[in-house]
Amino acid sequence: MDKRHGILLKIIKALFLVKAVIWIMFALYYFFQIRTQVVAILSLLLFIDGIIFLWISFAISKAKWIYYFAIIFLALNIIVAFFDQLGLADYFLLAFDVILFILLLSNVKAPINCKAKNDSLF
Repeated sequence: MDKRHGILLKIIKALFLVKAVIWIMFALYYFFQIRTQVVAILSLLLFIDGIIFLWISFAISKAKWIYYFAIIFLALNIIVAFFDQLGLADYFLLAFDVILFILLLSNVKAPINCKAKNDSLF
């Protein structure tokens, strides 16, 4: 893996980690605001989304199929965003997802090396 792709992959991993933290924080916020079953379900779905983003942030460089799964998962998150009431936070997260999606697509031809010695996040 050349240096450019290695740096880009670390940026992608860090952005997935940031997105995971954002979703898990939102899930915890809604969890403590539970007044209806809808809010409870929303909290659970946000938590699951955050856990998947967290898993992707650490596993994306392990296998090519995980990289492609990340692209599909992120595309689904972008599509789902349009079926919600869009507020300022939604626009921010949508822009974040689109930027991350573009970075993923720009790095798709990079080889994924499962045996990389320096495969830490930072």
